[in-house]
Amino acid sequence: MAAINAKATTVHIKVGAAAPVKIGGIKDFDFGGGSAPDIDTSDLDSTKREFMTGLADEGEMTLTLNYLPTDAGQTAVSAARDANTRIQLIIANVPGNVKWEAYAYAKTFSISGGLDQAFSASASFKFDGAITKSATT
Repeated sequence: MAAINAKATTVHIKVGAAAPVKIGGIKDFDFGGGSAPDIDTSDLDSTKREFMTGLADEGEMTLTLNYLPTDAGQTAVSAARDANTRIQLIIANVPGNVKWEAYAYAKTFSISGGLDQAFSASASFKFDGAITKSATT
């Protein structure tokens, strides 16, 4: 199986019943890798520690962006963070025929810059519930 080129990946934000809006200026992204806690079920009859797995947490997603002050997607991320609004994220790679969808809360949206640098931004999201994976077609 061939590797999937991340270049064609898009991330859209959907707020309420509004149409999804593409987040522009994305340089890289990172998501998934959540975890589930270990629950200690050992008791006085145990000869070794015994555990069961708790509820899985899908973790977080981070984006690194070129800051585009008029980009509707970046504006929506910032507004969702300010309002503590539950949003839907849609991450799609059409050439790779793969799409992920999840509900989340925007935790951060920060802007930075410096000498001989373009303005950049970063955003982070906390997933709320499961991430679903499907084909794009």
